[in-house]
Amino acid sequence: MQIDLFNQDLVQNVNGELLVSSITISENIDVLHDSLIASITKYEKELKEFGNLQEQDFKEALKISNNKSLLKQRKAFLLNENQSMLLINLSRNTEIVISFKVNLTKAFVLMKSKLQENSFIIPKTFSEALLLASKQAEQIEKQNQLLLEQKPKVEFFEAVTGSKDTVDIGTVAKILNKKVGRNRLFEILRENNILMSNNMPYQKYVDSGYFRVIESKYTKPDGSVNVGLKTVVFQKGVNFINKILES
Repeated sequence: MQIDLFNQDLVQNVNGELLVSSITISENIDVLHDSLIASITKYEKELKEFGNLQEQDFKEALKISNNKSLLKQRKAFLLNENQSMLLINLSRNTEIVISFKVNLTKAFVLMKSKLQENSFIIPKTFSEALLLASKQAEQIEKQNQLLLEQKPKVEFFEAVTGSKDTVDIGTVAKILNKKVGRNRLFEILRENNILMSNNMPYQKYVDSGYFRVIESKYTKPDGSVNVGLKTVVFQKGVNFINKILES
């Protein structure tokens, strides 16, 4: 039987984390709780990709339901939003399952809204107001200090990458300042199958607006002028290479 969203909480706030009981899920999608526990056990690895699985205090769990058969199981879990939705999606999309998905989604939205409303504590005394102001001033000071430390790097990066013109790989290495030289950067881009063995970009990265191949004239020691091909990088490509180096 579906629980009325507005008469009984589907979602619990446990130390600031929004969770739903496996008992609540089983009773609302009309699935035996032991079957649901079996699914949790079977898909434990997948569920843990979205956070730790929390076993629920059984005395607290029994307060949710009047089902006496639960006394034999002695086991229940608390699941976060992603875990609960994954578990529910393992069931057939019957009318009752779809209805509960909607109600549970609304419940999570409502609880998130309540948490946001309660996140700001209004000081009740003058001393509390002074303490709050002091903490806010300290936070602002730390943020300003971080901005000052990052300002030279940010200005330099934006000054170059904000240009509509392209830059060569050697300049990209200097801009990003990752202790990676021109030749090593070429090597990394080849290892990631972004550049070919001749340091020309694969076509999909050209089509993505990261690179361009241009003709480059250079003069030999004997005075003759030759024309070769050169890989240059757009602003978008500099950002792309930066993500590659940070990964």
